[in-house]
Amino acid sequence: MDIDKIAIIGCGLIGGSIAHSIKKHHPQKKIIAFDIDKKTLDYVARENLADEAINIEKDKKIDLLRSCKIVVVATPVHLISDTISKILPHLSENSVVTDTGSAKSAIVKFVKKNCGSEAPFIGSHPIAGMEEKGIEYSDSAILEGKRVIITPLKESKKKSLLTIKNFWEKIGMKTVLMSPEEHDRLIAYTSHFPHLAVYLLMNTLEYRGAKNSNLWKCIGPGFKDFTRIAKSSPQLWTDIILLNKKEVLKVSSEFKKQMNKIEALIKSSEKKEIEEYFLKAQKRRKRIK
Repeated sequence: MDIDKIAIIGCGLIGGSIAHSIKKHHPQKKIIAFDIDKKTLDYVARENLADEAINIEKDKKIDLLRSCKIVVVATPVHLISDTISKILPHLSENSVVTDTGSAKSAIVKFVKKNCGSEAPFIGSHPIAGMEEKGIEYSDSAILEGKRVIITPLKESKKKSLLTIKNFWEKIGMKTVLMSPEEHDRLIAYTSHFPHLAVYLLMNTLEYRGAKNSNLWKCIGPGFKDFTRIAKSSPQLWTDIILLNKKEVLKVSSEFKKQMNKIEALIKSSEKKEIEEYFLKAQKRRKRIK
C-alpha cells in the first residue's frame, strides 16, 4: 500500500475495525482518528489504534486531513453526507474520500448536488459487522476476508477508484464493484428488509408475550440465532431504512405476496406444494457460501 497516512472519521465498530486492520496488515502506516466522543478517542489512544486521536468538533486540527491520501468516513449513516461536504475543502488535490454507509444512492446524490460530480469521493460498504456497537467491540477479524461493495460513479476517476479498491484489498477484504442504485436495490433484500422483518417478529412476540409469559419459556437456540440482529441499534437502523425506503418498500411488497401464497397453501392443506415451497428455499439457502 503506497499510502503513508490515512484518516478515519468516526471510530465506532467499523471505523475501529478498519484501524485494527491497518495496524495488522500495515503497521508502518500512520492513522489519524477523528471522532466527537471523548471516551472513544481515549480508547483509540489507549489501544494505540492511531497516531493521533482528534476531536473533530473541538480541536482545530481538521487541516491535518490535507496530509492524508485516503479519508474514510465511518460515521453513523445519517451523518456521512454532511461530513463529506465539510471535509472536502480541507483535503489535498490528491486525496480520495470513501465511506462505510450501507445506503449509497442518497449519499451519492447529496455529494453530486452539493460538492459536484468531480468530487474525489468513491462510495464503499463493507459487508461486515455485528449487532453490538462501539469501538470496544472493534476487531480486524470483523473485516478479514469479508466483501466490501464499492460504488463508483460514471464520472469517478479511474485512479481514485483504484486507490480505494487497493486500500480495501490490502487490509484483507474482497472488493465488488456495482452502481449505487444496484447496491441499494440488492442490499434491501439481503440486509435492510431482513432487519425490518426481525423487528416486526419481535414486536409480534412482545404483544403475545404480554398476554402469556410462558411464551418466553418456549424460545430455543434457533429462535435466538434467527433474531440476533434485532439487538442492533434502533437509531442506526431507522436511519438506514429511511435512507433506502424506496427499495425496502419494494421488497416488503414482494414479501407480502409470498406470505399470501404460503398462507393460501396452508389454509387448503396443500402438503405437497408446501413441502416443495420449503424445499426450494432450502436449496437456495444451501447455495450461499
